[in-house]
Amino acid sequence: MDGMEKILQIDSVYTDFAFDFVDHSILTDKLHNQNGICNAMLNWFASYLSNRMQTVVINGYELERCIASSGVPQDSHLGSALFLLFINDIGQQIRHCRYSLFADAMKISRKIETNAEVELMQAD
Repeated sequence: MDGMEKILQIDSVYTDFAFDFVDHSILTDKLHNQNGICNAMLNWFASYLSNRMQTVVINGYELERCIASSGVPQDSHLGSALFLLFINDIGQQIRHCRYSLFADAMKISRKIETNAEVELMQAD
């Protein structure tokens, strides 16, 4: 019997990561520990991320401005690069499933034959 005749269960989880939820302290730790960024450059990145003002504009009406406590600037080359550095090691946490990562989206999947395999997928 070939694979087309078998009935298999494949579970998949699709995620879309948000640039807005990048934790600044985790990002600066990763820049320093995993990418070897020196203190002067690390301070520059920290100043780039801190005290950024943001607002929402709807139909010309602007809401009150506030300081962004997390996230990287969107629609900027540096913001995109910092986001990718932030999530680049996520695959190291996936131990029991297959995954694919493209920009800010991830798919995790696994063939499921037992309840134990469901739990392994949940662990990932």
